[in-house]
Amino acid sequence: MRISEFCEELLNELRMLVGDNRVFFFNNDFANEEGISRCLKNSPVIFLDFIGDTFIKNTFQKRCELELYVIHATSSVNIKNREASFKEQMDFLERIEKHLFQLKLKNAGVIELFSLTKEYSDMTKNGFLSIYKRKLEVMLHIENPYEEGEE
Repeated sequence: MRISEFCEELLNELRMLVGDNRVFFFNNDFANEEGISRCLKNSPVIFLDFIGDTFIKNTFQKRCELELYVIHATSSVNIKNREASFKEQMDFLERIEKHLFQLKLKNAGVIELFSLTKEYSDMTKNGFLSIYKRKLEVMLHIENPYEEGEE
């Protein structure tokens, strides 16, 4: 399986789970305030980013490392709203985790979840913004290049 195919399948699975307008491939939408504001209209949103891969010696497999960014905005800093927002964020993150644990894509191994870290949490002009990053890995089974053309 090609990395681009795997990423597209994973994005489609996440879109089915949380909605088309909430899942994107990472494209640096946070480079400016306008991009941030546009993304946060559908908060929470998910971005998938490909980090790299490593071929497994003597196999036709490679371990791919990816990151999911989950961005959540709250328009108010009121303590009750922030507490409710925190619960919503954790429920959303756990819903994604559960889905990824159960997901089995063609020509890919089980998706392994690793650390979840809060990358950012502060008041912005767009509201209170929280960004979480989940690291994950998956083993992709690639075509044997020596079998192509053999007849």
